[in-house]
Amino acid sequence: MNTNDYMIKAKESKKDEFYTPLETIETELNVYLNENPDLFRDKIVLCPCDSERSNFFKYFKFNFKLLGLKKLIATSYNPGSHGAKITITKDAETKTLLSGNGDFRSFEVQDIETDFIITNPPFSLFRSFMDWVFSSKKRFLVLGHVLACSYRNIFPKVVQEEIWLGKTIHSGGSKFEVPDEYTLDTASCRVENSKKFICVKGVRWFTNIDYNGKNKYSLSLKSFEENSKTFNYVKYDNFNAIDVPRTNLIPNDYEGLMGVPLTFLDKFNDEQFKIIPTNIWNQKLKINGENVFKRVIIQKI
Repeated sequence: MNTNDYMIKAKESKKDEFYTPLETIETELNVYLNENPDLFRDKIVLCPCDSERSNFFKYFKFNFKLLGLKKLIATSYNPGSHGAKITITKDAETKTLLSGNGDFRSFEVQDIETDFIITNPPFSLFRSFMDWVFSSKKRFLVLGHVLACSYRNIFPKVVQEEIWLGKTIHSGGSKFEVPDEYTLDTASCRVENSKKFICVKGVRWFTNIDYNGKNKYSLSLKSFEENSKTFNYVKYDNFNAIDVPRTNLIPNDYEGLMGVPLTFLDKFNDEQFKIIPTNIWNQKLKINGENVFKRVIIQKI
């Protein structure tokens, strides 16, 4: 079983406990703080899927004074009972029980006043989580799978540049700790210091926090003629665009429409290409009668 299959299995079984390492969180947040050290000054941060053991909570608690936070709030889910809410201010730290179970979809959680929403939400509920985040109009930084870029509620916002991928995760896999009862049945699973970990491919940061170089990746590309010496471009059976299965095969001089992998968004430069609005969530592109995996349709500017 590969890690994508593992994530799908986890989604189906509602096993969503993938704990983000502190290093992963620090590395991404440092990108924004290096550019704007006052990003969180006098602001409220909400971690709505996080208990005391969460590294998101630990990061902001440990750096509370350094960041100049006004308040840190973390809420955690407790099925069948009361969720918990931890609040840290300059003067005190309090822990209280919520009226409900702490589900982020509850009014009790969604009505919390905040400036930032930062967490690793449940994989199986990413769509509904982002619906709430978008409606909140708050700044956010959350972890999800790159396939989420093709969701009906997310792709239009990618096109409109209301959401973009973060800076530090663009390829390979990201390591997550999982509970002891999880079965380690992929090659990417291992045990370290008596803790279980899985390396998951396709994970990305999703955010609306600006950073230097956002959507300005410098792609070094060859011409259509040069690439055609070793690769045969073909058009889709049912859409007037050529298929480009790898980012490095995007021709720099082709004027028509091109279908590129979702991972193109890692290297998107909005001064070089434009993303064409399509119903990617219903996309059924075909070549020689065979379905092609979801593509982002782009065009040279």
